[in-house]
Amino acid sequence: MLRYCSRNLIISLSIITLSFLLLLLNPKAVFSAPKKELETKATFILNFTIFVEWPSSVSDGSNDITTLNICVFDNTPLVKELSLQKEKYNSSKKVSIIAVDNTDKISNCHILFIGQANAADISTMLAQIENKPVLTISDHKSFNKNCGIIQFVIKDDTVRFKINNEAAKKAGLTISSQLLELADE
Repeated sequence: MLRYCSRNLIISLSIITLSFLLLLLNPKAVFSAPKKELETKATFILNFTIFVEWPSSVSDGSNDITTLNICVFDNTPLVKELSLQKEKYNSSKKVSIIAVDNTDKISNCHILFIGQANAADISTMLAQIENKPVLTISDHKSFNKNCGIIQFVIKDDTVRFKINNEAAKKAGLTISSQLLELADE
């Protein structure tokens, strides 16, 4: 039974990885309009949950979080897109999509997306969750330089991402080598 589950897990992860690669390598299929950009970012965010490991202290020592809180700071279109895609999301992890409009409400987030419109609040939010196991994501240009973990970038009309692995380690998160290989330099 365990062998069967492991085999299914390996097959599922292989399919997800292949899909992830195809998504990155096919610009016309990935990004043709703002709606597609939003869909792509939502897909990435949901798939990041598969390739990131949170410390056992977050999950009461069981090494598995039953529900991941994905918080979106003041970006209603992304909240809606994540909620739509969550229905198609196939993972052992349950996700909860939370719209956050106040920096005081980010303490229960496992993933925090900070939208472009909130550049002035980025430093405040990053300081508030410093050394906490929160995967921070944004599309703000200087996000990685400000100790953010994943920064979305547009390259050749394709949504791509950069990873600040040092910031991830500082937060206590482990990012899989597969995801690190997919990231832009």
